[in-house]
Amino acid sequence: ENIFFMMFLVFLTAVFVIANIYNWQLINLNYYSKATFVLVTTTVILPLLFSNMKLELTRKQVIILIPIILFMISFLIRYFAVVSIGINSHQVSDYQKAFYYAEPGRSFIGSEYEIFPNWGFYAWTLQLMANVLGYSEWVLILGNVFIQSVSVSLIYYIVYIVTENCRLSVYSALFYMVWPIHIFYNIILSPEHPFIFFSLIAILCIALIAKKVVVSTKAILFLMGVAGISLGLAAMFKSLDKIMLVAVAIILILEFIFHSKNRKKISMDYLKSKKQYIIGAALFLVLYQLVVFSGYKIMDYKVGVPVNRSVLSFFIAMGLNEEMGDTAGNNYHYGALYKRMTVETNYNYKEVSK
Repeated sequence: ENIFFMMFLVFLTAVFVIANIYNWQLINLNYYSKATFVLVTTTVILPLLFSNMKLELTRKQVIILIPIILFMISFLIRYFAVVSIGINSHQVSDYQKAFYYAEPGRSFIGSEYEIFPNWGFYAWTLQLMANVLGYSEWVLILGNVFIQSVSVSLIYYIVYIVTENCRLSVYSALFYMVWPIHIFYNIILSPEHPFIFFSLIAILCIALIAKKVVVSTKAILFLMGVAGISLGLAAMFKSLDKIMLVAVAIILILEFIFHSKNRKKISMDYLKSKKQYIIGAALFLVLYQLVVFSGYKIMDYKVGVPVNRSVLSFFIAMGLNEEMGDTAGNNYHYGALYKRMTVETNYNYKEVSK
């Protein structure tokens, strides 16, 4: 907790230092900018003022009331920030393209999302959202505000399950809540928002099982299934899901190593006692793969050609070559070459990568 106190103080100091360097004229800011600044500053200061206060909280308050309050504060901060800096803004580059294809009824054929199906999948989900709530930048941006605010509560739950420390859980959620890049990014239509959201759901489910909050076989299988589906959805928005799979594998390996070190060998009785976890892990992987497979099949259908299942090679080339251009490769030699080769090889992306 002391570490978090210091981090908050450093953050608050940095805000005022930056304000001074860049000559922020707070008195000349509009109403929404002032309100956002006050909300963020208050959110940072209040935990420090009450850091030594001993609060007797009931389980209901810890599990239900605090996450709801965190969600509401986060939503207000983000709403004021969006109104302040994003109400008159317009999407550009990849973000503008996602908004363009989010229009209900618009075809994805010719969108070039075969190279970047993650962006295509995100545009498709925006299109589904626009069908229900209406097609406008404002509506879709408010979707960012909502899922990012839910993510704040998810972080609270995860830290509380792992540490059983309510105060530390609140600080963790607040730190994510007021971090400037997360607030600013709400005005941008980017797949990072749903990626973070679904990744946190997967982490929460795994944390509930790892900390033995749930122990019944049905509950374990249900949560592992939800985790697999959530991570599969996260994978469709951003190709960083493999990191999570590696983390889960490390946890399992360490569990077996720790068990072997203390009991000399892993007995059949031990494996039988863990069968619900083993079955759950298998269910997790099956549902994860099924969601990813289905997601790519949807994009094959939407785009009209086979889509790229792994964009890593293109990103590596783009990162090492300043001539790659934007993520669609528009008007740049290597990007255009990549797109042309996908057609020449009949969308054999592995061959193009070689």
